[in-house]
Amino acid sequence: TSFPKNTPTRNVTLTLNLNNNKRGDIYSNNFTGRVQGLIGLLQSNDVPIYVRLPSQLVLVKRITAINGNPITNIIDDPNTTEDNDSNWPANYLKGIINGKVKPGDELEYTVYFLSNGDSDSINVKLCDLIPPKTAFLDAGFNGSTPVSGGGLPGANVGIAVERFGTIEYMTSPQDGDKGSYFPPASTPNASCSGTNDNGAVTVDIGNLSRTGFGGTPAAAYGFIRFVVEVK
Repeated sequence: TSFPKNTPTRNVTLTLNLNNNKRGDIYSNNFTGRVQGLIGLLQSNDVPIYVRLPSQLVLVKRITAINGNPITNIIDDPNTTEDNDSNWPANYLKGIINGKVKPGDELEYTVYFLSNGDSDSINVKLCDLIPPKTAFLDAGFNGSTPVSGGGLPGANVGIAVERFGTIEYMTSPQDGDKGSYFPPASTPNASCSGTNDNGAVTVDIGNLSRTGFGGTPAAAYGFIRFVVEVK
């Protein structure tokens, strides 16, 4: 862009396309220019720009107990890279992907979540569909404590949520706490990955910290958990 001699002060705006840059790349503005009639160059401030990723949620699902027996295996799913994210805490993703079971067996499912990006994840709500040929056990965690406030007194406890290393339990009905079970064909209160043909568990997680750009890693991850019976 050029301006005639004796032109008043003008601002020049540069638009950058950083689509091909990777997270953490630094772009330094090194713009120079010359004004007609003046000796010397004008140079903008050299301001580094850090390439930031938008907020994104990483999910990993495992079977973490069969008939009440905990499974502590750490495995790598060859069909995805989400369990290889460097922001997961060490040895956090316990459990298996599949195994031999029979009708009547009780399976504990755990869905691990991680906010991986350079912006916080706001108002996160998770929905996990109950696997086919299983039935949700609404009393799967009866007797476990602490139970979150807001649930119906005396209601069955069937959902668990972990944040900051602490597990909190929630009642199964659609009541005042942040976890709910929705029977088949009903409409969950969160977006699911498919139609609710066999039931769904939803949890209002709230806000999650970013893992990059000055975030708080301990506030960026956790899990939800429930129990089903094999039909």
